[in-house]
Amino acid sequence: MGSGVTLAVGIRNSTDKSLPIGFVAGHHVMVCANLAFRSEILVVRKHTKNGELRFAEAMAKAIKQLSQFKEEETQRVQRFQNTLLLPERRDSIILQAFEEGIVSSRQLPAVIHQAKRPELDYGADTASAWTLLQAFTWVLADVLKAKPQRFAAATMRLQHLLDQRLEVGYRAS
Repeated sequence: MGSGVTLAVGIRNSTDKSLPIGFVAGHHVMVCANLAFRSEILVVRKHTKNGELRFAEAMAKAIKQLSQFKEEETQRVQRFQNTLLLPERRDSIILQAFEEGIVSSRQLPAVIHQAKRPELDYGADTASAWTLLQAFTWVLADVLKAKPQRFAAATMRLQHLLDQRLEVGYRAS
């Protein structure tokens, strides 16, 4: 999908049937453990009499869409890498993510720090939307380990927020 970025898929289930069967697609940054899911391909089915059959049918459709999703996600990643954010826009997005509960008050200082001075080189300008996304996923990595379902939901909401906010207020490099 680009230098150091690959397609990622997630599948979940629960033996006690407390969670529905689920499948989601996104991207994984190879330079670190950052992972971000999107809800463009999302399959969720309850554990019902026909749930597994419906899940299998929906999975077949989703897998057919993966090639197109990969192409679109590659273009999206490149757009994020080439979109430079003014500091005010970056800070506004971070604040909105906090207000929407994507990151907590405890995580907020770390996101701000990572956005301004990232610990890793993500292959894009430090003022890029890509670096901002990585700042969030870097901080949310602890959530991935402790609560993977919450992590997937947070990164999907984050991706939606970034897509909305990057339509205006940016300058391309």
